[in-house]
Amino acid sequence: MIPLFTFEPGDHVQIAEDLGPQMSHFPSGCEAIVLESSGGSYALHVKGQGHSAWYCGHQLTLIRSGCEELLESWRVEEAAERARVSNMDWIFENGPRLVEEGELPGASVQALASSIGVHDMWGSHGEGYVWLSNAVAVLSHARPYLLIGDKEKWLEHCEEVKASKRGER
Repeated sequence: MIPLFTFEPGDHVQIAEDLGPQMSHFPSGCEAIVLESSGGSYALHVKGQGHSAWYCGHQLTLIRSGCEELLESWRVEEAAERARVSNMDWIFENGPRLVEEGELPGASVQALASSIGVHDMWGSHGEGYVWLSNAVAVLSHARPYLLIGDKEKWLEHCEEVKASKRGER
């Protein structure tokens, strides 16, 4: 059987709003570029979010083919945004608002984690629940410092955490 919907790498697509209950946690209602296809499903670069996989052809609508340059421009914009929100000055200037709104960007969480010596939030298998568990642990350390916007105290705390990991007192 020939699939009704086929897309090629570089195709600019619109992801459907409703992906069904089993994919309700996936990015939807947004633009993406097809990266690859395998067995009837597609791996995409979702605008502003990065890589996501397991989309079916019927969930995608072609906007335009051959959009590799658009993909590159998205990646450049996303890298600039990651650099901005992972800057410790930005994190602590915006800390109280971000904590209260519950909107701390993933790159900010990773920057906080790195400062206490946690460099791989995803674990050995790249599982989202491992990232989430690590994020909760990091934010439990960082929350008091973020709420008062005190970067210096946070960095002192980080040194204490790293020293305790090394067995120092």
